Order: sequence, then structure tokens, then C-alpha cells
Amino acid sequence: MSPDALFAELEARFDALKVTLNLLDAEAEANIVRWRYSVESAFELQADFYRRFNETPGTLLDDEPSEAYTFYAYGYDAQERIIYAALFQSEAEPRLCSFYSYGENVIEVAEFGIELYVGRYHLGKVGRLRLGMDERPQDYAACVAGEGRANFLFEGYHYDERGRLARVAMINQARPRPLSAEAQSRWDHALDQQRQMAKMLGTEEQWSAQFEPMVNQAVFQATNYRTETIYQYDGDTLKSIITEDPDRLNPRVVYEPPREGETDEQVRKAARASLRVEVLHQILQIDVETRQETRWCNLEVYFDAVAGDSMLLTLVPEVVQQEWERVTLERSYRSFVWEIGADKRFIQVSFSPPREYERFIQRARLDDKWDEIRMVVYAAARDLNTENWDGLLNVTDDFIVFGNDYLTEDPHDEIRASVPEDKLRMLRAKGLIE
Repeated sequence: MSPDALFAELEARFDALKVTLNLLDAEAEANIVRWRYSVESAFELQADFYRRFNETPGTLLDDEPSEAYTFYAYGYDAQERIIYAALFQSEAEPRLCSFYSYGENVIEVAEFGIELYVGRYHLGKVGRLRLGMDERPQDYAACVAGEGRANFLFEGYHYDERGRLARVAMINQARPRPLSAEAQSRWDHALDQQRQMAKMLGTEEQWSAQFEPMVNQAVFQATNYRTETIYQYDGDTLKSIITEDPDRLNPRVVYEPPREGETDEQVRKAARASLRVEVLHQILQIDVETRQETRWCNLEVYFDAVAGDSMLLTLVPEVVQQEWERVTLERSYRSFVWEIGADKRFIQVSFSPPREYERFIQRARLDDKWDEIRMVVYAAARDLNTENWDGLLNVTDDFIVFGNDYLTEDPHDEIRASVPEDKLRMLRAKGLIE
């Protein structure tokens, strides 16, 4: 069956199952003969899920981990198959509940999620894993359908001559779906309000010609995105798993086992050094006139310790800082960082992290060591703050480089972690930091 035919079948199944929660729940309850529990996910249909998505598989327990903030409960039938899975997160009712059904060489799943503060469950996803005659996974497909849009995932699994997983070909598609009468009415009403607002502001013609088509396209446009995950072996040993993404210049390291004799400290040092070199390389890609004719006052290295793959450099020109200092009520980096990106005079460069840094975050994230990732970025920033920028950038005497994590609330803490003490004294003397 082609992916298109499979997507059409799954979309029809999604629509058919939307109102069957009570029936599925009663059927599961009648067939569950025992329960097992895990603090982390311990059952996924996608092939080699935990290595490909850098997750730690949960350990199944016979007793409910009542002290855990979140945990999974798995219901087994008489054939020792998981037919129900629930994710509990502090509430009495499960946050997610999934129902599994088994056919000839196929496993189906329907996942429902609760609407917070209301208590109603809605179908969120249907999925299907197909198995070969040897019971190896052949492909997995899933559908998430809603008002005006349906999202599809397809994974095709390919094996080498020794029967090892060699390649995963992935397709992500979004397709428009008809709106229900109620949703269409709400959509038309929202667009009409925007038209009235544009009319009041005298921009009605611009709204109709540019923004309204753009909004409709963003919501209803079909997309088709493909990636490949490649397994690389050295004899009998899995050497690495990489993902080739058309939006990235270099493949992304998904999994790489520890190298023989390598310590955690060596991994951290290699990540720190490679990140420093990559930042300098990215700055060199900016044209020389831009780097030299403008005076720059700071460089922000924006990252996400928990989940993000890409990083963002932002160069801030001195003239913008001077303008900001004249009008701001708070002369500190705290409010200044919030302004980054709002002015076209900023230079922003998005880039994929170097491989040694990716190896490090892959290992750190596996153990939820978010602070270790932050500390490595701040350490790389400290190294960059000792750099001689002559010939590379035209910088002010108080020019600084600092890491800025997506989840951090106060950039002053990050600046203090990223900037050597001698430069911090200069910033304090100018009233830019406490």
C-alpha cells in the first residue's frame, strides 16, 4: 500500500473513531488481566524509537509508582499484549490514554487526550504499525486530523543483508481538510473582524491583497517534508545513527555510542571547543564590510538546552544600544535582550551545532542533564570573550559574548556565567549589570 493510500485509510479511521472512547474503554477494561507501570515510556510502536529519539526506555514495575509526578500504566490482555496505555500527570484522570488492537501482522493505536479544566477527551492520533512475515517492523503511519488540516507521518523501515535496521525513510505531510459548519462560521467571523480592523486603520486594501491570502495559506496549505535516518555499522557494532535533513547542511547525530576509554569530561571539553570554533566560523561567513563597518556591542548565542537542535547568533550594533539607553527606563541587559530581533540592524545567523557538541547534548539529554548543557555553552562563551577580535569584528571596548537559553528568565545570570570577571567589572561600572 502506498503512503497516500495509507494516509487516506488512516484519515477515515480517525473520523470513524472520534466518538468511540467509551466503547474502546469498556472493551479494554473487559480484556485487561493485569497492570504494569513505568515512570518513563516503556512501549512505542515506532521501530527503534528510544535510540532514534534519544529517550531512555522505562523499566516496567508491578507496583504503581505513587510518589512519581508522572507515570505510565499499561494494561495487558491474556496473551500478554499491551492493549491500553495511560499517562498520568498529577491529576486523578490520565492525561493521555491509548488503545491498542492486534491483527494479522498489524498493530493499531488510537490515542485520546484530555482537555484540561474541562475533563473531556478528544481523539488526538491514530497509528498503525505493519509487520513483515518475520515480525520485523515494515512501516509505521500515523494521522492527526482536525478542523481544516490533517497531519500525516510515514516511516518506512529498510534492513541490510544481515537483517539489521539500515535506513528509516520518513515523510511528514500536511493536507487541508474541510471545515465543519461551526468551524467555518468561526473562521469567517475571525476574518471579518480582521477586515473591519484593517478598514478602521486604512489598510483594508493591503489586508485583502497580502495578509488574508497569507493567513489562509499558513492554515490550509499542503506540505510534504522528507528526511532519512541512516544506521552506520563498523562490523558488528553500531557506529552511529544520523538524520539527513534537507534544511540542514550537515547530518544530525541522533545516536552515537561512547568511544572506548572516553570520559564525560573529555566529551564536555570537545563540545566546548567545537562550539567556540563553530561560532567563529559562522561569524566569518558574514561579509567583511558588515563585520568591519559596524561597531558591535555584544553577541548572543541563543540555544535550547532541553529540546532544540539549531542555534542562533545575534550581533547587536552599538548604535542600537545607544538609542535604547536613551529611552529605556531600565538601563540593563535584562530589558535590552528582550528587544533583540525587533530591529533590522541586528545580524542573526542560524546554524546547526558541530558534531562534537551534538554528541555531548545527545548524552546529556538522555539523563536530563540540562544544566550541563548550559554550562558548556557558557564556558564556550567565556572562551570567546577572551578572543582577539581585531580583523574579525569591529567591537566596542565592552563587547561581550553570552549564552541565552530559551528557558532562562534573567539574562543577567547567563551573562555572569558567560563573561570573565574583568569584563563583568567593566559592565558593572557602566551600570549595565548588577
